[in-house]
Amino acid sequence: MSDWLTPERISEMQKWLVEHPIDHAYDEVCMELDSNAPPAQLASRAAYRVLKKLGKLPPGVE
Repeated sequence: MSDWLTPERISEMQKWLVEHPIDHAYDEVCMELDSNAPPAQLASRAAYRVLKKLGKLPPGVE
């Protein structure tokens, strides 16, 4: 694990993902290079990818 991915940051990402769940209505828009997707959706998707790779998704998020 990198120095940046501290337990505190992982906890913050888990909290973010629970408070800002991925809205699948934005799936296609988020894949575009010059997307006009809400920044919160982009952040949630980034947090999801990191947490999934670490095996640290919060309960109820799959």
